[in-house]
Amino acid sequence: SASTVAVIDIGSNTIKLLVAQATIGKAMDVVHQASIPTRIGSGIGCDQPVLGEKSMKAGIGTIQELMEVAQPHLPTSVRLVATGAVRDARNGNDFALQVEKATGLSLDILSGQEEAKGIASGLLTDPELSSRNDFLACDLGGGSLELVLVEERAPKKTISLPLGAVRLTEKFVSNPQEPIPECETKRIGKEVKQTLIQSEFTIPGDTSLLVATGGSFHTARSILAKREGISF
Repeated sequence: SASTVAVIDIGSNTIKLLVAQATIGKAMDVVHQASIPTRIGSGIGCDQPVLGEKSMKAGIGTIQELMEVAQPHLPTSVRLVATGAVRDARNGNDFALQVEKATGLSLDILSGQEEAKGIASGLLTDPELSSRNDFLACDLGGGSLELVLVEERAPKKTISLPLGAVRLTEKFVSNPQEPIPECETKRIGKEVKQTLIQSEFTIPGDTSLLVATGGSFHTARSILAKREGISF
């Protein structure tokens, strides 16, 4: 029998809703999707990130809005999950308590490893990757960067690193509204390189495919497509 479920993903930049119908033995069918840019992760570039009161209030409002959007589809269960911004914030658990008080649902704050494994599981359902047994997945969000090495269609190595686009922008970019100066670009590159080296996450030399996901990559792809006159 088929069941309809809804998941609300609280990210650093956006809060997303996915309503899907699952049937035993069949592929998942997407019923509805929605995404609202809420930016609860503002301030994540600090050494000790804290979610601001306005950010938390906006986040709860968006969650309630998406729950209302999901209801007409009659989901049998609704799950709330949070990633980098809430995970790293000193008051992340306080935010989770506020969400539960406002919605009646518990907020599951995913660990970096849980987030990375979830990304791999999702990618392995993509028909475009059905013939690919081995690849490297790179998910760039606002708060964190997840790397997943997939071998024989299973995640072999996963890691979550504090290299999200919002985090690095707040930490190194003096004016995000202007082109980034070369000196700031170099500092970002140095931070990324040092963090990757310290992580000791090694990539086999025969890895031939990189699968890039996340809002930052989507934005970059849109910019490049516009520049090259490509529609997608």
